[in-house]
Amino acid sequence: PSHDKGKLDYSSSSKTYNVTISKANNLVYLYLNGTTNSDKIYVYPENVNATGYSSGGTVALTRNGTSGTCSNNVCYDYMSLGNGTYEYNVTAVGNENYTDNSTGISKNAYIAKGYTTTYLYLNSSRANAGYDSLDLANFTVSTNLTGAIIYLASNYTGFVTQAGTTPLYNYTILATTGIYNITGYYSGDGNYTASSETWYATVTGTST
Repeated sequence: PSHDKGKLDYSSSSKTYNVTISKANNLVYLYLNGTTNSDKIYVYPENVNATGYSSGGTVALTRNGTSGTCSNNVCYDYMSLGNGTYEYNVTAVGNENYTDNSTGISKNAYIAKGYTTTYLYLNSSRANAGYDSLDLANFTVSTNLTGAIIYLASNYTGFVTQAGTTPLYNYTILATTGIYNITGYYSGDGNYTASSETWYATVTGTST
């Protein structure tokens, strides 16, 4: 038989492989005022800024079961919260590339009471003071909390505890000799601590 020189015949062949790509784990993240995946302590009236997001799918953020606001796969919850403990939880529903993460992550925001300071002035000085009998004493109480109801108390004979909005002023003629405690105080409430300050008034028997 004759053959064409330089001309070769090749048969074609192929192989097929199946590749399985598993869904990636869907990681979730919780930020509490920049702190990542961790509990955080606040002092009232500090605001809580919570943010949650996930690797993929649809993220959800809750605070004690109340849903946050979500957009573009990021959830937010920016709130002024009272004294107490608040649990934040971030979860995610997966998609074609990411698994569900129904457990998610949970962390707590602890809101401590705000601190108050009470200031007591005896005749314009935060210090013990001396008076002559029948002197007119000027007692002033104030606190760093605007609008707070504060109190002024003393063991001076016949003194009646005073109450009023900060600042509180009292003028008393001190006739009876002795050493008396004068105390200004704020009793606190659900979101603020109590505070007080005490000084001593010494009344001597010489009148001016």
